Amino acid sequence: MHKTSSDTKGTERYARRAAHRVVRWAGSHRMPIEASGVAIVSIIVLALRAPFAIGRLWAEDGSVFLQQARDRGVVRSFGQAYAGYYHLVPRVIGALASAVPIREAALITWLGVAVVVGWCAATIYVESTGWLATRPTRLLLAFSVVVLPALGLEAIANSANLQYTLLFTSLIALASMSTGRWSSVNRAAIAAVTALTTPLALFLAPIAAVRVFRRRPRRLDATVTAWGIATAVQIGMILITRPRRIPGSPGDKARIVSYYDHRVLYENLLPKQVARTTIAPIATLFGVVLVLLAAGLALRSSRRRTALLLLLIPAIGFAFWTYAAINYGSPARYRVFPGLCVIWSVLVASEELIRALRPRVPVDWRLAGIIVTLLALSWFTYWRPPPHRASGPAWSTALSSAEHRCRIEHVPTVVMRISPVVPGSKFWGIGLRCDDVVRH
Repeated sequence: MHKTSSDTKGTERYARRAAHRVVRWAGSHRMPIEASGVAIVSIIVLALRAPFAIGRLWAEDGSVFLQQARDRGVVRSFGQAYAGYYHLVPRVIGALASAVPIREAALITWLGVAVVVGWCAATIYVESTGWLATRPTRLLLAFSVVVLPALGLEAIANSANLQYTLLFTSLIALASMSTGRWSSVNRAAIAAVTALTTPLALFLAPIAAVRVFRRRPRRLDATVTAWGIATAVQIGMILITRPRRIPGSPGDKARIVSYYDHRVLYENLLPKQVARTTIAPIATLFGVVLVLLAAGLALRSSRRRTALLLLLIPAIGFAFWTYAAINYGSPARYRVFPGLCVIWSVLVASEELIRALRPRVPVDWRLAGIIVTLLALSWFTYWRPPPHRASGPAWSTALSSAEHRCRIEHVPTVVMRISPVVPGSKFWGIGLRCDDVVRH
């Protein structure tokens, strides 16, 4: 049979209508589609920046969260505190890793971490729309939870240090004023999960207070309520059970500000080649002046909430840094949250300055893109994590060695060493029954 011209025209009309429906659906779901894309890309970038993590277990991921889930059972492990507090997200990931064949434990742990990172990146992208008007700045802020220089030192691609990424994401959620129903549900979820993972969520109290007092009428919404209840649960459980804390190594109080300058500001804002030169303090001082100027301009333009947060968010990051430095010294993981707070301030300030230069037109994404490009190029110089982050045997290699030992020595259990393996550092390992190692 040959198609007539009317058949052809009918097919063309149907195709146009279908295409129109797809375009209309995509337009009405633009933000969820973009957020999903951000989540997927962030997971891909995580795999590219830290490919070694896919086949390795890092410190507490194996020796605490996976170990206790296997030894004590999933339910009991959730009631077990570590380092003086309770960890919801690492416990969930450890439970998932314990439920699969032991050879897949490292991969499942990485997948769990990747999903959380993707969730955080997508949430930051969506909830930063009230503060960042251009897509390039929102994308950079979202991807900062993967490519920030401070992350690569220790916190990248492991569940034990996801709390610092979650903490910043929860800050963005509490600062956001978007009104969508699903956005509200997601904000409440991220705030609750964060507080049930770390008591450091208490540092977000000033942002929660601003959220309440800036609403009209003043009331507690779902995001603040979820954060408040989850924080109360975390703090309450700590006060009731009084779990043993791991003693830290207090830092030099006299050098808190100096370390903040070098380890939070210089290394997260400037290229590696510049961060250790005399140019670094001058460039950073210039950036601080621009942030203060942007806050003043926002205040004059009746954007009081923006002006307040431009000062408050980096102040919270510095307070967090000071607390950590006084109690635990300045390990690399404590640079992540204050570093992300600084990046938020720089990006918001840059758009405020552009808005002041051209007040009658929307913020030009091309001008904002200049700041984004400079930061991205700077971060690229820190792309590769240091050798100690990729140290230690691959999970498959360690299991093969353990299986060989079980067969030769006929021992009931075997201890496998995991990352990091650094001379003079603490031994991190996980004990397994030979029956499980040989069988799987």
